[in-house]
Amino acid sequence: VKEEYEAMLLESEDQFKDMDKNFEIERQKVEKLRSELNQITSHAEKQEELRQIEMKLLEDTVAAANLQAETKERDLITTAEELRNEREKVFKLDASIKTIETA
Repeated sequence: VKEEYEAMLLESEDQFKDMDKNFEIERQKVEKLRSELNQITSHAEKQEELRQIEMKLLEDTVAAANLQAETKERDLITTAEELRNEREKVFKLDASIKTIETA
């Protein structure tokens, strides 16, 4: 009976050791998967951060282009007003010259 008990005990110990090895293997697999998931998550977060930076850059570029267009438009309006004023002066001078010539 004692020998049977010892044999059963050794068999149980072997089974326990096998279960412990299997548990360790599965634990390592879980750790590896967890690490891979963390890397994927980190990569996704960095991608989102880059996307936000790109969006901000595009928004800033559009705002700068709009400001530049508005500035050019104001400059063109100012130039057009200056040309109109110069033409009026020329017409007045031309009228003065004609008035003097006819006098």
